[in-house]
Amino acid sequence: MGFAVTAVLVAVLTWPGVADAQSGTFNASATSGPVGTAISLHSVTPCVLPSGVTGAPFATVTLTQGSSVVSREDFTASASGAWSGSIRVGPSAVAGPATIEAFCIASPQAEGSLLTYEQISFTVTGQGALAFTGAPVGWLVLTGIMLLGAGFLLPRI
Repeated sequence: MGFAVTAVLVAVLTWPGVADAQSGTFNASATSGPVGTAISLHSVTPCVLPSGVTGAPFATVTLTQGSSVVSREDFTASASGAWSGSIRVGPSAVAGPATIEAFCIASPQAEGSLLTYEQISFTVTGQGALAFTGAPVGWLVLTGIMLLGAGFLLPRI
C-alpha cells in the first residue's frame, strides 16, 4: 500500500506543470540603480485564481535588503492574470545587494499566496542625484548686474 501511494505521489509531482505549479516568473527592467530608480515589472506567469476560488487577484512586490523592506507595491491582475507596474528604490535603501520578490494573492483578505515568483537580484548603486531645490535665478542676477551698471552710469550723465 505504501509503495502505491509513493508511486502516485511521484507521478503527480513529476507530471509536467504540476511540480512547479506553485512558482512563477516575472521580469524587471533593471537589475541595478541608485535610490529613486523606477523599476518596471511585468508578469511572465499569470496570477490567476484556481477553480472554485473567488477573489480579486493581485501581485504584491517588495524590494528588500536583508530583512528590511525598502519598497512595496501591489499590482492588480487582469482577467488573464497579467500584472505590471513599477516600484521605486526607496530612500531607506543603501548601496549593496537587494532582492525583488513577488507573490500572487487571491484577495486582500486571503492568507498566504497562490503563487510565489522567483526572486530577482538587484544592486543598489548609491543614493542617486540630489534633488534640485532652488529656483531659477539666472535672470535675476543678470537684471541686478544691468541695474548696477545703470546706477553707476546715471551720476555721470
